[in-house]
Amino acid sequence: MLKLLLPLCLSLALAGCGKAEVQCSDEAAREVVTDLMRDQLKQRVSDNLSNDPNAAGAIGPSKIKAAIAKLNFMVDDIRTSKEDPNSTKRHCTGTLKIRFPVEMLNNANKSRSALAMTSVSDFADASGVERAADNFTTELNFSIQPTDDGKKIFAETDSENAILPFSAEILVSDLLNPAIEGAQRQQQIVAQQQEAESQAALDEQRKANLALAQTENKLAVQVIGALWQSLPADTREQLLPLQRAWIRKKNADCRVEAAGTSTDPSELETARLGCETRENQSRTNWLRQYQNPESDGSEGYNQ
Repeated sequence: MLKLLLPLCLSLALAGCGKAEVQCSDEAAREVVTDLMRDQLKQRVSDNLSNDPNAAGAIGPSKIKAAIAKLNFMVDDIRTSKEDPNSTKRHCTGTLKIRFPVEMLNNANKSRSALAMTSVSDFADASGVERAADNFTTELNFSIQPTDDGKKIFAETDSENAILPFSAEILVSDLLNPAIEGAQRQQQIVAQQQEAESQAALDEQRKANLALAQTENKLAVQVIGALWQSLPADTREQLLPLQRAWIRKKNADCRVEAAGTSTDPSELETARLGCETRENQSRTNWLRQYQNPESDGSEGYNQ
């Protein structure tokens, strides 16, 4: 049970034995109960922040107090659940309603989303707290008792009331929103830098791959060209129509093969050249069967 003493501003009626008396629904009773809830909420928020790595000690008591001051606490539908004619203590039940600023709820939702947590509404449902727009309500059991001199009210509330941990979580999410958004922005900057560095490395790799493919292709063309020149003239004349048909097929096949490898122009060209190099090398091996070391090399070869 949580306890709080508050000076009693309203006049208290005198009960039997000369003792002051206060009723569950008295305005002074409502005030002491809501102040008790505020104090307990402040302690819960402070405890939660002290254990949260996102807080990093940047949120002090003044910020917590200012955030709680934005909340509107109301205790309605109050009724007396138990009383003792020989005691001034009253056991009471009512409905506690806390209204949050819309901006605070929006900030809390942003923070919770960034941390992969449930929304405020879903969290309220899981906590057993009813929501209607920006109002959150739950049943509250409390007791009140005036001091013998009638100058103060002594109050106790149920420490297990679900609305306290719920409200503390929402306040923490709101208070941490600037830090969480700042961390997200920093992560985005780092991710963009890493992406730029990765893209630069990839571009450099593509250039190197293309340069190598061009060099290898040039060498393969030179080899098959030299071999063609070494063939006997009558052999070249006989093979020329077949060789030209092969060249057309090779070019068409390699364009199709390259098209399925990438959408990047540099990678497409690298793949096309690689295909042509492979086909030229294979054709070179095939042509060697017609090679005559004593050929005069008078017939040209067009790739």
